[in-house]
Amino acid sequence: MQNLYDILKMLSQANKDIQIVVIDPRQSLNRSKFMMPASKELQRSAEHERKVKEILCCAGIPSTFKGYRMLQSVILMSVSTEYSYLSMKELYGSLAEKHNSSAVSIHRSIRYALDTAWDSGKLISLNKILGYDFIYGNRKPYIKEFIMAIAEYLRDAGGKG
Repeated sequence: MQNLYDILKMLSQANKDIQIVVIDPRQSLNRSKFMMPASKELQRSAEHERKVKEILCCAGIPSTFKGYRMLQSVILMSVSTEYSYLSMKELYGSLAEKHNSSAVSIHRSIRYALDTAWDSGKLISLNKILGYDFIYGNRKPYIKEFIMAIAEYLRDAGGKG
């Protein structure tokens, strides 16, 4: 029995996204009674993911684009404390490994998604969402500006609710 506990402990430490539910078969099958609430970190992560999807949709980036998924991943990585210190090149490299791709391909996909959003004119709606003039004049934002603006928005009070 101790080995089972050791294995479960190791799994939960190795992957923070795992939620382990232990049900005593002798008890009633009302599973909600036995489910542990998700950690605050997981809840925050889910909220951030929902917010990122909402923002990318409002910005006019089609969810069918590969760049949409890459942007979503790199923004969420930028919000995470373990990735927040990395440069864009390192973020792209990490993301490329995760998606079995190259950093150049990641950059190209994200650039295409942002160009499409810029051409649609919906990218300007981010000014309203972020609460300041992120897009000003007729200048297209750099990828890093776009990612860091959304990541910063999620880190401060605006991204919590």
